[in-house]
Amino acid sequence: MENNNDEIERLEGEIIDLKDKLKKVTDRELIYKDILREIRDSIDNQLKKDEENERFRFEEKINFKLFVQYMKEDLENYRKIYKRIDYNIDF
Repeated sequence: MENNNDEIERLEGEIIDLKDKLKKVTDRELIYKDILREIRDSIDNQLKKDEENERFRFEEKINFKLFVQYMKEDLENYRKIYKRIDYNIDF
């Protein structure tokens, strides 16, 4: 009977550990989704602005190289804000 109780306690401990790991992965996923949503929205906005510039024949051209550099800086800022983000996914 004692072996069964030990096994139950061990399994309960594993369940608690797995729930904690699942929460961390879920939290990380929500952060990634938010970052990706912001990146997508920013890209969409730039493409729309470029399209409007062409359509209305504005002289202003979108500097996409500069845009990508800003996006990279934004990603680095996310890293600073969310220090706990590990961009290397391991399970």
